[in-house]
Amino acid sequence: MTETLKEKRLRYILILLFISITVIGLLWDRDDNEQKATQETKALVLVQGVEETGKQPLVILANSIDEINRLTLFEVQTEDDYYFKSIQSMRYTGLVKEYSLDKQDRFFWTNIEDTWRLFDYNLTEIPTSDLHSMEESSTLSFTLHDTYALVENGIRLPLDKKVPVEIHLLESPNTYLVVYENEVEVGILKGN
Repeated sequence: MTETLKEKRLRYILILLFISITVIGLLWDRDDNEQKATQETKALVLVQGVEETGKQPLVILANSIDEINRLTLFEVQTEDDYYFKSIQSMRYTGLVKEYSLDKQDRFFWTNIEDTWRLFDYNLTEIPTSDLHSMEESSTLSFTLHDTYALVENGIRLPLDKKVPVEIHLLESPNTYLVVYENEVEVGILKGN
């Protein structure tokens, strides 16, 4: 049986059509599977706890859960084994690059995609352009050594195969919030 010219053209057209559909499907699938920009865990201690008065620390965390970026306000219950009680949470688009406290102690600044935004403790955005009310972050500087991180105030944080990204004073004098790449821990540390 010989193939006519018309049948040959139809066969080539069908082959080309199926190859095109396959390539388009693969490209479409690749776009769907590309990882979305996920938030690296960032923290800010809004209110340090005071052991003598029972004042509980307030912490704001930015992280990604199931590829959804969230900003969450926690009260750290120091009497309940440092339980993180969620007070408020919100979704946001973009990535939090850094935080800053506000001089009024009722607000905090969040740098999302190079835009500074002011929030209150209910996670309501406050319209403003006054960037002069920013204070320093609660992040402590530290240097890494083989088995520990030396925090700026002389505290040694033992390292067990995890490298901290941020360290914050949570409750004076020796309770710290330690932020790793994808997790947060509370540690009671001793001086050297």
